[in-house]
Amino acid sequence: MRKKIVIISIFILIFSSFTVVLPIKAETVCTGNVYTDKEIYEIGEIITYGIENTCDNIISVGCLTIQRFIDGYWENVTPNVCTFLLLSPGGHWEITWDIDEQFILGSYRVKGDYVVASVECSGYAYFNNTEPLPPVADFTYQPTNPKITELIEFTDTSTDSDGSIVKWWWDFGDGYYSEVQDPYHCYCKNGIYNVSLKIVSKNGFISVKNKTIYVTSVLGDMNGDEKLNTGDVRYLAIYVASKGMHPDFRPLFANGDVNNDGLLNSGDVRYLAIYVASQGMHPDFSPLYP
Repeated sequence: MRKKIVIISIFILIFSSFTVVLPIKAETVCTGNVYTDKEIYEIGEIITYGIENTCDNIISVGCLTIQRFIDGYWENVTPNVCTFLLLSPGGHWEITWDIDEQFILGSYRVKGDYVVASVECSGYAYFNNTEPLPPVADFTYQPTNPKITELIEFTDTSTDSDGSIVKWWWDFGDGYYSEVQDPYHCYCKNGIYNVSLKIVSKNGFISVKNKTIYVTSVLGDMNGDEKLNTGDVRYLAIYVASKGMHPDFRPLFANGDVNNDGLLNSGDVRYLAIYVASQGMHPDFSPLYP
């Protein structure tokens, strides 16, 4: 009789079914977003920061403060500002603060504490305060070998890695100036002109870039008298022989490359000599005048 009871118990243990109910993990309600409008700020800028409601519940209370990381700890640098938000889903509450001298170089964060559906939540937005860097002035111009009265397009290519440029001052070297970022200009006389661009960043930094422009009249007119004659041949010959180092001769590459091969050499001297001797009538040589 005892053996039957044991067999029945084993049968019930093997073939009986049962259900194990596991606890369900509740979805968190802390889905608000603490944010700043930038990641890097400079002294003198204004930081905008706040709390955005990204969940389906109402955020009822919110507090914001800015903290700086000092000696391994986050310490408050602004007052803890709180408000009764009653912030509906998709809404946001934000405030501003001047980045003045108290914001020395370092790492910062915005700490946000808020209540969502009676649950206390916290969020953080990190940013850095950096020392402003000066801009770097630079520009280009087209055409690169301008002629008299030819319109030259000047293009500002200056950069400012951590800010913006607010002022431009062009000096074209002929008594004319411009405050336009990308101006146009032309020259009434051939010659060498020093063009200067001065820029000012919003932080008050100044940078200057100078470039020399050679304005020519007639191709081959090396001495600048607006004529083609033996004086130009002599000028070009001495210039080529001295490799441009003769103290009495200014570099005029644009005028001297009369055979248009991209070089200044004896070939240009020969070309110009034959052109002048034949008064431009030699059949193998194209006219040098525009």
